[in-house]
Amino acid sequence: MTALITFSPGDDPTAAQWQTLRSIGAVKTANENRISTSTMADDAALRADYNTNATYRMSGLIIHNSSTAADFKFQIADTGSVTLAKFSVLGVAVGGSTEIKQEGGIGFGFTGEGAGADRSLWITGVVIVGGTPGALKIQWAQNTSTASTTSVQAASFLILDQVA
Repeated sequence: MTALITFSPGDDPTAAQWQTLRSIGAVKTANENRISTSTMADDAALRADYNTNATYRMSGLIIHNSSTAADFKFQIADTGSVTLAKFSVLGVAVGGSTEIKQEGGIGFGFTGEGAGADRSLWITGVVIVGGTPGALKIQWAQNTSTASTTSVQAASFLILDQVA
């Protein structure tokens, strides 16, 4: 078992310890729109580069807006050597009461109901990485291709916090 980093008063963290203390990830600064596509594609901003041989706690929020005809889907993709990834998603439409609860891993297609209003999908999970560095990326599309706009909103985020 790998112990968490502890400090005593007056200790100066090493460079390696500082690396494990900082969050890695991105916050979306502008809305991103997609129309007439059900093909998953990388989000322009939601990406978190990770180190090798590490365990991360992952958290994220996807604020999306789509019509009920288009709905919404997303997945978490990996470019490196994730050996274990488990994610849970909880979503509720703004002003709504119907919950979406899903669990999956890398490449699992999570879906979000289109409400014609902003909807929040909260993501939490764990990621264990092997010997190849890489990145976790959010990929998304319309669940059903329509000419209506589907967007992922500014303030959506993806964060990794190294825990071991």
